[in-house]
Amino acid sequence: DFKSYGLNGHDILATFDGYVDEISYSKTGYGLSLNFYNPKYKIKSKYAHLHSFNGTLYDLELLRKALLLMGDPNGFQLKLPEKMFQANKGTPIGKTGETGSGISHLHLEFRTDKGIVNPLYFPELHQKDITPPTILSLIIESEILPQPLQLVAKEKSSGRYELFYESGERFEMLPITGKVKIRVGGYDIIRSRNKNNIYGLDLIVNQKLEFTRNFAFIPYNQSSQKHQFYDVNRSSLAPPSYIYHVYEQPKDFKDEGFSIDMKRFLLGEKINLEVRLRDASNNISSVAFSFIHESNITKLEPLSGKNKGFRYESMDKNLSIDLSKNEISGTGGLTIEEVPKENLSFSLPKTLPLKGKIYQISGSNFSWKGEASGEFKTNFPTTAKESLYFY
Repeated sequence: DFKSYGLNGHDILATFDGYVDEISYSKTGYGLSLNFYNPKYKIKSKYAHLHSFNGTLYDLELLRKALLLMGDPNGFQLKLPEKMFQANKGTPIGKTGETGSGISHLHLEFRTDKGIVNPLYFPELHQKDITPPTILSLIIESEILPQPLQLVAKEKSSGRYELFYESGERFEMLPITGKVKIRVGGYDIIRSRNKNNIYGLDLIVNQKLEFTRNFAFIPYNQSSQKHQFYDVNRSSLAPPSYIYHVYEQPKDFKDEGFSIDMKRFLLGEKINLEVRLRDASNNISSVAFSFIHESNITKLEPLSGKNKGFRYESMDKNLSIDLSKNEISGTGGLTIEEVPKENLSFSLPKTLPLKGKIYQISGSNFSWKGEASGEFKTNFPTTAKESLYFY
């Protein structure tokens, strides 16, 4: 996704020499879109959420208008004859918009008959990128921890990061045992203000490569299994940040993967770890930390929130989350905890006066698929002027 900063009508350019293979329109999803086929690479460039097909292919825009006037106004999908609408690389073939789902932006993806290709896979699309990816956070999860340990990453020098607790204290080492999951949050900036996905990541254990993942190509049968690559519940589009699994997540959502099993190390042994994020130009960012293998650690339980068969509620029963109809992964659960305003790690906007309570929802060794339902009770009458905000 590429930002258009609240404006429609930016030119979209043909990525290669080729022709328009298919056009479609719907009021949801991709909105107005086109597939542009390149015979050399046998690949399709899909542009979505367009405003129009205005550009060098004048007759294509007339075709769009005719289909909406004479056909179904709710949408269409039309396969076009080969080479009917041809264009050379770099020529305008449409305008950005906000049709379908979402605000003004351009969705661009590359598809083959086998899967989805990262645009940065092609050397001719590379730009002069000298900026390493940004690491935002690191999450450590284990069945002995009452809730995931969420650490803040701060850049020490170009591409080198240090970890800190939310309290501001430096994090360097953690005594732990059993199977441990590591997740990392971050993004990459190429030459624009767009915050993009990373191109790859690595886990180094005692100076040896333990795990690696590249996002150059994703088969179709994996593209629908997003939970294999990142935490679907912790990731965010605003602000843009994906929380990537630093381990191989099984295809079956109910099965659990892990980054490292501490039981393979000697008791008392220190394990040095390093997590790296890579971009397509091979700029690398990294953060280093250590584990100590200790077995005499008591498994801790969440202190707040109640579980009633995958239905969780706060201690005051004002906030509840129902996951009884969702597909569940992990043996842990959720914690719902009331948080005083002065303990927040961020500032509330002055334009949003606080009338209700603030709750923090945390998951430990636990995730779910799909939308959760819930209920939030207030101790004051609500009107259309009140809003419920999620951070």
